Amino acid sequence: MVLRLAGGLAVSMAGGHFVIWPLVERVLWPRIEEGHPSGTLFHPTRLTFLTGVVERGLYTLALFLGFFQWVGLWLGVKVIARWQTTEEESNRSKGAIDVWLIGNAIGVVFGFLGAWLALGHLPYLK
Repeated sequence: MVLRLAGGLAVSMAGGHFVIWPLVERVLWPRIEEGHPSGTLFHPTRLTFLTGVVERGLYTLALFLGFFQWVGLWLGVKVIARWQTTEEESNRSKGAIDVWLIGNAIGVVFGFLGAWLALGHLPYLK
């Protein structure tokens, strides 16, 4: 059981990182920046990748333990925090919300995949 959990966390956290990071850094950001008129898009810091790794691990643990509501609660907190941007920041980073949504969606999928591997079956959503 412990080895399966460790494997699930590894797939979720490390595997997710090696899929999401190149997609965001090498594909999505350059595409958005080339189409942006000012070329001064806000680009997230390296702390963003660490947050994503921790989030995917927490998604996996929450699903593994049966607390699937935590995933929705955490996503709600993230949306509220994101909503706090000013109008100027919002206009300056058109397209960044799309990158953010794609990264979050893939992160949740990897959290689910990690829980699936850790449990040995699909998580039961009661």
